[in-house]
Amino acid sequence: MTQPLLAQFERPTEQLTEREICNELLALRNQDSESLGEQERTELDAEILAFDFREKEPCRERDEANFFLPASTFTDANGRPVTNPDRADVTPDVHNYWAGRATSTDNPILAFRYAGLVWEFAKEVTGSSADIRYARLLIDSAARIAREKLHRQETSIISKLGFALSVAQSIRDRDRIQMLCHVIVDYECDIAELNKPGLWGFAFNYLVEDKRVQPPDSLVQRIIADLEGKLKAIQEEAGKDFNPFSADAAAQRLARYYRRSGKPDEVKRVLNVYRDTYLQAADETSALVGSAWLQKVYGVLLPFGLRSEAEEVSIKLRELGRKGRDELAHVSHDMEIPAEEFDKFLDGMVAGDVETALTRFVDHFIPIRDQVERQVKELAESHPLLSIFGTTLVDGDGRPKANVGSVEHDLDGNIAKLTAQNMGFTAIFVRRTVEKLREKFELTSDDLMAFLYRSPILPSDRRSIVSEGLTAYLEENWSVAMHLLIPQIEATLRRLIELSGGATWKLGRNGAFMLKNFEDLLRDERAARALGADAVHYLRVLFTDQRGWNLRNAVCHGIVPETAFCAPHADRVVHALLFFALIREGAAPSDPI
Repeated sequence: MTQPLLAQFERPTEQLTEREICNELLALRNQDSESLGEQERTELDAEILAFDFREKEPCRERDEANFFLPASTFTDANGRPVTNPDRADVTPDVHNYWAGRATSTDNPILAFRYAGLVWEFAKEVTGSSADIRYARLLIDSAARIAREKLHRQETSIISKLGFALSVAQSIRDRDRIQMLCHVIVDYECDIAELNKPGLWGFAFNYLVEDKRVQPPDSLVQRIIADLEGKLKAIQEEAGKDFNPFSADAAAQRLARYYRRSGKPDEVKRVLNVYRDTYLQAADETSALVGSAWLQKVYGVLLPFGLRSEAEEVSIKLRELGRKGRDELAHVSHDMEIPAEEFDKFLDGMVAGDVETALTRFVDHFIPIRDQVERQVKELAESHPLLSIFGTTLVDGDGRPKANVGSVEHDLDGNIAKLTAQNMGFTAIFVRRTVEKLREKFELTSDDLMAFLYRSPILPSDRRSIVSEGLTAYLEENWSVAMHLLIPQIEATLRRLIELSGGATWKLGRNGAFMLKNFEDLLRDERAARALGADAVHYLRVLFTDQRGWNLRNAVCHGIVPETAFCAPHADRVVHALLFFALIREGAAPSDPI
């Protein structure tokens, strides 16, 4: 029964896909498995296995060694990776069956699949290379599929041509390499659509970017002329139906080609067209979209040495960033806490004497990194779509200040971002706790100084500055408090590293030494040993990480608005300063305080 079904796929003029064939075969096994003989069932299983593999996507999976890949990959209940189909299922008998099918079919789609599998799995299954005729068969089949457009999906034909070219190179078949060069260029010309960049540019990738191919110069010039024509057409449509992916696909390929050819003026010309096209398109769309486009343009121009052109883009970016603030949606959420529960929480926070209460205050509001990591993963599980997209964080001027990738690829960035968000959510609890401490103990700056300076790491020559900062804080002069205390926290951390035997200098650009900055100090392993990993994470998010509050850099560089000098920020600065009072000489982070 398998053969009649396969016979319907033998018509070489009908467009097919491998998945359609696989589905038909699976349906046959599910419906008629009992009526199949042992030999038929074995052959059917080999056919299903052949068409269940998917083919490598050359753009997305460029570094993948194999061309035939599992259709799906997942982890089992024990956390072990599982692939379907499994390459281990390809036995010598299956391999031999595919070899026979490759030479018996008249359909180039089937021939390509069987011959390609035989060629790729030969050493893995049999221990030796396959007969070269299978390489030639898959190459010729790929060329015929492209010429006659036999596959329903253009991207699959593009992948097949890339695999065929790599095989032709591996067997050093110069005639077939040259034949494929012409087929690839012709096929791209046949299917290319300006606003579908996935259907063009592959001729450049396969034949021009890969230095091993060495196509005829006439073909190279044809490819370059075609890209130039596309860039011109994209420029003309910039204010109408602009596709940024098309602009990137044409301009960046041309720039790379001209740079490799030693033509800097052409590189500049192409990238200036690219830049101007984006600038024009950015004026025709929303500020947020235009800003995202121009960030990419800026990142493209710099590696090509076009610094002044990139600076022009940055000026436009600043303008769009400010406009984009008005386009951002405001999201709020109301949460009610029963007064009784809140009062109970506050009473617990200030229980005992002043030293006990301050110690509890410091300890309670330090974020626990492992807890935040679990929270990130739980959110990713409950909202999987949101977790696969990155986030761009902007400052008050609309300046993109940090990019956070997907949870899978940027777990640390997502932990930092969520830690900062959590600190914002808990600000009301910190503020009310401070107010309760002041109410119960009638706190003065002298009380806080006495608590602080029981630790040996507070610089004794900065007492008056610290005292002034704490006084300003208690008087709710947030700006003065933050400006005075943030540098003292950095100085205290520097002293901690010094007392721990670490270096606090680094070589500057002019050959002289400069002090390590806050972030440098946090990266010192002595900081983690003395403070604990949670405290280092907290200080980084609070003071130096652009994905977090970044108060040290924002305040010291004058890039925060007046509204940033507020109770929530000042509370956290003082909280971080008080944390250093818990450090004792010779104590480890895990020691009881």
